[in-house]
Amino acid sequence: MASIVDYLKQQNQPSDYTSRATLATSKGIQNYTGTAAQNTQLLQMLQSGGAPTPAPASSPAPIQQPTPAAPTSTQPAGQGGEQELINAMVAKGHTPETARGAIAGRGYADLAREYLGAIGVPGGTTAGLGVSQPTIDLPQIYQSLYQSSGIQERTAELEKMDRSYTEARAGVNDNPFLSEATRVGRIAKLEQLYNERTANIRGEIATKKADVETQLNLQLKQFDINSQQAQQSLSQFNTLLSAGALDSASGEDIANITRSTGISSAMIQSAIAAKKKKETNTQLVSFDDGTNQGFAIVDQNTGEIIKTQNVAASKPPASTVSDTKNTRQSFTEDARTQNFPDLLVKYASVMTLEEIYAAYLNSEMGKKYGKPTEDPREVKLLYQVARGEISADEAREELGG
Repeated sequence: MASIVDYLKQQNQPSDYTSRATLATSKGIQNYTGTAAQNTQLLQMLQSGGAPTPAPASSPAPIQQPTPAAPTSTQPAGQGGEQELINAMVAKGHTPETARGAIAGRGYADLAREYLGAIGVPGGTTAGLGVSQPTIDLPQIYQSLYQSSGIQERTAELEKMDRSYTEARAGVNDNPFLSEATRVGRIAKLEQLYNERTANIRGEIATKKADVETQLNLQLKQFDINSQQAQQSLSQFNTLLSAGALDSASGEDIANITRSTGISSAMIQSAIAAKKKKETNTQLVSFDDGTNQGFAIVDQNTGEIIKTQNVAASKPPASTVSDTKNTRQSFTEDARTQNFPDLLVKYASVMTLEEIYAAYLNSEMGKKYGKPTEDPREVKLLYQVARGEISADEAREELGG
């Protein structure tokens, strides 16, 4: 059975996620998220009912007003409610139905953080300080990474060379005036030339795909460069690098290293190129400078940093249960007499912005007066200044003077 994507392409219809979600809704499939079961159901409906209904080309489907929901702890008053969130999600490529499905499955608080810029909403917390992770739009992230990687252009180039090679083979095989020995010789020569001319492109496509997968895993926090497995892979890479075993590494070899270590293909290729230079003894090391985590190519002879790659923000220092408990108790005491901006500045170095919001809302002051009235954008900049991430002048410039 053909896939839904293949079927839509055969019908000259758009097959991207947003178009499929809109089409599924028009066929009565609710809360479409692109699962195998939903895709099979949609394909069967289209095949039994003729050509698919074309998806809108320019604007999203009209928003159907939902039945007003009773307020819950995950839908705070004063932030526009569920309909505002649905509108924001539709503007980013969702349909009303997929937006409502995501809210039902993921929760209002996380999605509001992502699409409305809301922070500190109650719900999804534990012990007054923990905050659940923001929802990630997987299809949108993948599409963005894939389109910016250049894979499509290189794949199209390879397909063109494939067609030329196939046509050339057919021309030789169909020539009745060639002897068998001549025919075999020419085919072998064509194949050799084809492999030589496409090797670099195939390698480049493989490494770019590995880069996309790795970036996706890093953003989804499914890959940790400090994990034991990643560190073992990094150690193995350095062993191979120092021994010169990677001097002739293929694109597939580099792609496999990227997937196992989190190092970008460009960094790997730079390390190999630097290693080939005389008098250079390179090594790839991981680092956490307090702001970013990443990798650096270092010349072991001179200590020179040749190139760096940031892959994630630094992790906050690990705190003990006792530290967390003491911080929470201290915050609760201070929240009885201090306003929110003062608390924000005081605890910026030991708590995340979301934790400060959640702790304030659960404090005596928060319960009495409700959520802080300060503008979320100004609060975020104040937090960054308090942590030393930006200067006060940069904050003022960001706010327009």
